[in-house]
Amino acid sequence: EEREVVNKRKKKRRREKRSVFFFFFKQKTAYEIYQCDWSSDVCSSDLLNIEGWTGGELVPVTSFFNYRLVWNRGISYGLLSGFPQPVIMVIIGSAMALLAWWWWHEKSLLVRTGLALVLGGALSNATDRWLYGAVADFFHFYTSNWSFYVFNLADTAITLGALLLILDVVLPKRDI
Repeated sequence: EEREVVNKRKKKRRREKRSVFFFFFKQKTAYEIYQCDWSSDVCSSDLLNIEGWTGGELVPVTSFFNYRLVWNRGISYGLLSGFPQPVIMVIIGSAMALLAWWWWHEKSLLVRTGLALVLGGALSNATDRWLYGAVADFFHFYTSNWSFYVFNLADTAITLGALLLILDVVLPKRDI
């Protein structure tokens, strides 16, 4: 009996510690990812001195990587680029609100981390869209006969977050 009481107290302390950690995590992570994403976009833009660039400009860096400015006026690889920007902003805002609601109510650290990455990246891209009317993409990897999409750091955060969400679906569930 005494051992059960001690075990219950330990479990309760673990839950309390976890809830404090999750509360802190909820408050900080997405905003910090947003700051990091958007700051890196701005710093990269400043380092390249892209002021006045209109798109398509190229700065060779290595034999497989260039900075190439591409203005993405749509969402996700240019999808919906023909839509007016206010409509796109409403779609993005609605999706972010739903993801934020999910993030706030989620208990799994893996899912919460994935959602924080997606939200931080999406907020960074939304800030670009708000300030410039489009998202500035500029990382371009390629080889002689293959070219990957042009993307930015926020896109990388969104992709990593989506991969974590997929991992949560395919990994076996266990109680922590």
